[in-house]
Amino acid sequence: MSLAKSGSTDKYSAIAVEEPTAEAVCISSYPLVNASVAEQVVLVAPSDMPGGYEFAASVNGTTVTVKVPSRGVTQGDTFTATIIDPLYSHRIPTGRWRHGICDCLRYGCGNPMCWVACCWRPIALGQVMTRMGLNACGTPTSRDAYWTAFKVLALVFLGTVFVDQVITRSTSAYYLTQTDEYGNPDYSKIPASVILAWGIQGGMRTVYFFYMLFLMIRTRAHIRHKYQIPETSCRGCEDCCCSFWCSCCTVLQMAHHTADCDAYPGSCCTESGMPPEAPHVV
Repeated sequence: MSLAKSGSTDKYSAIAVEEPTAEAVCISSYPLVNASVAEQVVLVAPSDMPGGYEFAASVNGTTVTVKVPSRGVTQGDTFTATIIDPLYSHRIPTGRWRHGICDCLRYGCGNPMCWVACCWRPIALGQVMTRMGLNACGTPTSRDAYWTAFKVLALVFLGTVFVDQVITRSTSAYYLTQTDEYGNPDYSKIPASVILAWGIQGGMRTVYFFYMLFLMIRTRAHIRHKYQIPETSCRGCEDCCCSFWCSCCTVLQMAHHTADCDAYPGSCCTESGMPPEAPHVV
């Protein structure tokens, strides 16, 4: 096992090694859905390692990342290590969704995820995408990227609402005063600039709708592929149908699946929708 110091902070980080990973033995812990490992394992140290060092260990044929206890270990020591892989930290199921699409209120009406998904859906979607390591185009990106999906979607959402309200409030009088005998807008009496503003507003709303729909479909498909979840209805277009007809429930289903809400209640004001102490998902 090799260790390397990172910068001037004297922190150790893992580097590629050729020697085999440590063989681990499971100890008692809560069972995980469709997983053959527990949250903690007992293993023999393959080399001297400082406290907090992370390395790969083989547990019943599955390679996972574990963390060395704070006291550190020496080669040959038998010690208990904690599995820190997000799949196990959040107990994310594979092969099926954690909850059904209609289980929106699974954690109660006061759950932050529920409020964000219902009132500010693009922001909730951005949190899920950031949690899954996706950028504003729905493709995988670095976890350290500054312009996360959350930031981009929040700006798009707030900017669209602002511009839409400005156009609506500045032109609404023409709907009331410049009308024909049937009460419809009389476009012959309305200035061309106002008609242009309405056209911009309509185009903006259309682009915004399809952009959000595209991202929701792509994010749901990414989660299904990552956790091997098959389509159970509307085969071939389930992601599209759920995103189009049940967007609020779809965002909540993705948010609930990718976080252990019992252990880490949601947060409205973080980029991932989880509290800062929650482990990363990807």
